[in-house]
Amino acid sequence: MVTYNHASYIKEAIKSILSQDVNFNVEVIISDDHSNDNTQSILEPFVGVHGGFTVKYKRHESNVGMMKNIHDLVSSAAGTYVAFCEGDDYWVDSQKLQRQVDFLESNIGYHGICANSSLERDGQIKYNYQEMKRHWLGREFDRTISFYDIASHNFPHTSTWLYRNDFELPLEFINYVVGDVPLFLLIADKGEIMYENVIVSVYRKHSGGVTNELDKSSRIEHVGRLIDILNSLQVILTRNWTRSISDAIIELYCVALRDYPSLANFLEAQSRINNSPLILRQFRNLPKMIANLLLGYFRNGKKRIRNMINL
Repeated sequence: MVTYNHASYIKEAIKSILSQDVNFNVEVIISDDHSNDNTQSILEPFVGVHGGFTVKYKRHESNVGMMKNIHDLVSSAAGTYVAFCEGDDYWVDSQKLQRQVDFLESNIGYHGICANSSLERDGQIKYNYQEMKRHWLGREFDRTISFYDIASHNFPHTSTWLYRNDFELPLEFINYVVGDVPLFLLIADKGEIMYENVIVSVYRKHSGGVTNELDKSSRIEHVGRLIDILNSLQVILTRNWTRSISDAIIELYCVALRDYPSLANFLEAQSRINNSPLILRQFRNLPKMIANLLLGYFRNGKKRIRNMINL
């Protein structure tokens, strides 16, 4: 569990973990990125052994940033499997861990398992995560989450995942702007990922969230950074995912163009992305992108492409 200034939510998060009904031991590691509220005082009473759960708390001496906090936390995990619940989210299914561990124990070809979640805004449950992704990308999660799904940002929320702890996060991880995409791509590189259409957690959207309330130009910049991540990961991955990454970049552009239907407006917005020259290079190849999009139209069907560009 990573946390930073989650005093309003952290108690519910840790209690939801300790309420899991499991037949194995669980190590709960909480990494606090030097919160300046009373997160520490709320968490300290939970440190120690609670039946089969051992709660450990680490507080950084200074703020190291989200990505290094995640990297250090994952690197310190010693268990066979790793699951996430950030300090402002919480689990609602007491069988989540047991069911997911049982699945991976019985299915050696799968490297991870994830599920659906609810989205909470201002204390109210608004809709589930799959509905949000359907609205954004025009498609639902399949029974198996593919590398392409993750690369095109179509995957369940982090709080629903559990995966085999048999690889290390690369040092480059701390330079990325988001942690979920590269982590899940590394899992997909190792093996299949199972999806359950069962709500197991609640994901909070609030002003303190990392990617919440992005305006249109910020979403364009976010897409640019995702593309940079996809390209940099190609030298780390053990399998050849060039086609999936290329198709995902095209789809991410389609989503961006949906928000900026005027090419001139889109170019004006993306010109603000100083650290993503890849976007400029891609637009020099705009005819090729359009040709690939047309190929996708015939390959994937009219409905999906129309949803992507909101025709």
